[in-house]
Amino acid sequence: MKIKNVPQYIKIYLNEFLRKNIVMPKQRQRLKNTNFSVISSNCNGAVMCHDLGIQFNSPTVNLSMNAEDYLKFIKNLDYYLNAEIVEKKDTGLGYPIGILGDNITLHFIHYPSFELAVLKWTERKQRINKDNLFFMMTDRDGCTEDTIKEFDNLPYKNKLIFTAKPFPQYKSVIFCEEFKDDDCVPILTSWRNLKGERLYDRYVDFVTWLNNT
Repeated sequence: MKIKNVPQYIKIYLNEFLRKNIVMPKQRQRLKNTNFSVISSNCNGAVMCHDLGIQFNSPTVNLSMNAEDYLKFIKNLDYYLNAEIVEKKDTGLGYPIGILGDNITLHFIHYPSFELAVLKWTERKQRINKDNLFFMMTDRDGCTEDTIKEFDNLPYKNKLIFTAKPFPQYKSVIFCEEFKDDDCVPILTSWRNLKGERLYDRYVDFVTWLNNT
């Protein structure tokens, strides 16, 4: 659906209205698996859960990690879930930064304070369902083919990585062809059109993925 000369704020309103009232009610009816945890490298997992009306059963909400740190985190999940977070001050980034353990940087992009970020991290990590885990990342933030290969080899059943380049040799890769001329995929939670679809809707039926336990 392409409509020219529509102000941006109206487009956003239409997208949000249609997604909330038409698109997602149908998706929620299809969703059978409702007690899961999405461990995501950025906001994709949180937005997906929000759209589906699912409680945040993961601490990786409203934050991001670079590709290397995300791999460290999910390779040693139990260790890092019990590790302390220390504030990194005076970064000049305009949002709180935390150091998890001794070497993972957490960019608390959507939190007004470090204290609130740690409070929510602690609260949500206690809800993790380790028997029903899903892992998501993208080829942003320093991701290389070695990163993709390592992610693909991890012993987790349900994992996806969105890439701007094809990697047919790796089962977990979702190739986003429309971005093939770019270095990496953009923010995939952005709106695709005026039908209430996000960019990632073209590539993955998340309800089918989540139901495949």
